[in-house]
Amino acid sequence: MKIVVVIHTLPHYSVGGSELCAIALAQEFAKRHRVVVCAARPTQTCSGPRRQHESGYTIEWLDADPSRPPTFEAAYQNDSIEDQFDDVMARVEPDVVHFHGTWELSNNLPIIARRRGAIVVFTLHDFWLMCPRGQRLRPADLTQCHDIDMERCCECLEPWIAPRRLPSREQMRRLFNRDRPPIRAIFSRAQASLFRPPDIGATSTHVERYHAKTQEVVESVDLFVAPSRFLAQEFERRYGLTPERIVYSDNGIDTRLFEGCPYKQSAAIVRFGFVGSWMPSKGVHVLIEAFRGLTENARLHVFGGPPAGDPGGYARQIMIAAAGDRRITFEGRIAPENRASAFRAIDVLVVPSLWFENAPLTIREAFASHTPVVASRSGGMAECVRDGIDGLLFTPGSAAALRAVLRRLIHEPDLIPTLSRHAPPVKSIEAHAAELDAVFEQLTRRGLGAAAETYAHSAGRS
Repeated sequence: MKIVVVIHTLPHYSVGGSELCAIALAQEFAKRHRVVVCAARPTQTCSGPRRQHESGYTIEWLDADPSRPPTFEAAYQNDSIEDQFDDVMARVEPDVVHFHGTWELSNNLPIIARRRGAIVVFTLHDFWLMCPRGQRLRPADLTQCHDIDMERCCECLEPWIAPRRLPSREQMRRLFNRDRPPIRAIFSRAQASLFRPPDIGATSTHVERYHAKTQEVVESVDLFVAPSRFLAQEFERRYGLTPERIVYSDNGIDTRLFEGCPYKQSAAIVRFGFVGSWMPSKGVHVLIEAFRGLTENARLHVFGGPPAGDPGGYARQIMIAAAGDRRITFEGRIAPENRASAFRAIDVLVVPSLWFENAPLTIREAFASHTPVVASRSGGMAECVRDGIDGLLFTPGSAAALRAVLRRLIHEPDLIPTLSRHAPPVKSIEAHAAELDAVFEQLTRRGLGAAAETYAHSAGRS
C-alpha cells in the first residue's frame, strides 16, 4: 500500500504531540508500506532539497512562498503549497492520505487528495477545522469558546483579518525573531501590512468563508479519527458526522522508552512537574501562581520552552513570576527519546491547560511511567484522568483550586503511591499503527462502514 502522511511540520522544527504522533506512525507504516511524509518547514530552510530520504520513508517538504502576505486567508489557503502537494499526489499515486493537520499548509489539501482518487483519513489533534486559532480559546482574555459563535469569532479574529497598518512592538519582535526569516520575507510582510487596501471586506465575510471551506474539507474526508470522545462529540455536533464517518481511538506512544520506570513512592518532599510548550493556553502561569502560594517544602520542575518562532514574551513572564522561589527550577527542553528521564525526576505531572486539550501525549507518557497526573477538568483531559483513581482534576484556570490539589498530595503521603499503582495501560505506537492498517485496508477494499466498525473493534472501544 502507498500511504502519504501529512502534518504541518515535523520534530525537526517543532516538537509537539501531533508532530511526534505523525512521524512515529509514518515510521511504523514504513515497515510494511511505501510511505511519503508531506510537511512544511521554516522559510529560511527552503533553499534545501525538497525531497529528503529517511530510513524507510521519504519526506516531501512543502515550501510556502516567503513573499506571500500573511493574511488571514493565507493561513488556510496557499496556492504554492497546493501545487506542490498536487505534484506529490500525481507522482506517488497513494492509496491513502492520512492527515494530522493542515495548519500552515492549506485546507484544500484533503480536497486535492480526494480529487486524485485517494482514500482520505484525518486524525483530529485540535480544533483547527472549526477554529482558525486551533484551540477555541480567545487570546485576548484566555477564555474558552464553549460554542462556535459567529459574533465571538469575528471579535476574536478581527485583529488578524484587519490588522492595523503599523505593526505593534510585539508584532515587530515576533517578526524579527521568527527563526530569523530572510530580509526578502520581512520586507514583503511589512509591505503587505503598510499597503493593504483600506477596504478588505467585513470581518464576518472572511469568517464565513473559512467555515465554508471547512465544510468542503469535511465532505472530502472519508473517515475522521478522534483521540478523545470529547473531540469526536464536538465534531459530530458541529458537522453532523455519523458514526460511520468519525471514530474514537486514542493515540499510541513509544512505550519502550518508559520500560523500567518504577512506581512512585511516598516522598518527604513532593516533586511536581510540567512538561511541554510554554504557551498561555498551556496554563504554566496558573501552575506557578498555585505553587508559589504553597508554604510547604515541595519542588516544581518545569521542562520545555517556548514554541518555535515565539518571541519569548510569555516565557519571560513566567520566569519573572517564578523569580525568588528557589523551589522552582526550569529544566529546559528535553529530546523526545529522553522524555522518560523527565518523569523519573518528578512524582506528579501537572497539566494546567486552559484550552480544551484533546489527548495530551504527556498524560499518556506519565501513565506509561506510572506517574500520577493532576489536570484541568476540561476537554479530553477530564476524560484521560480518572479523578481519585490515577490522578486528580481541578477547575481550569483556578490557581486556588490547583493549589488545594497540590496541597492534598503533599499532606496525604499514601495518595501518590496509590494513584501510581492505578495508572492505566497505554497503547503502543505499534498497536496504533496496526489499528490504522486494518482501517486503511477496509477503506480500500470493502468501504467506509466496514472500516469504521473494524477500527472500533480493534481499538476495543465504541
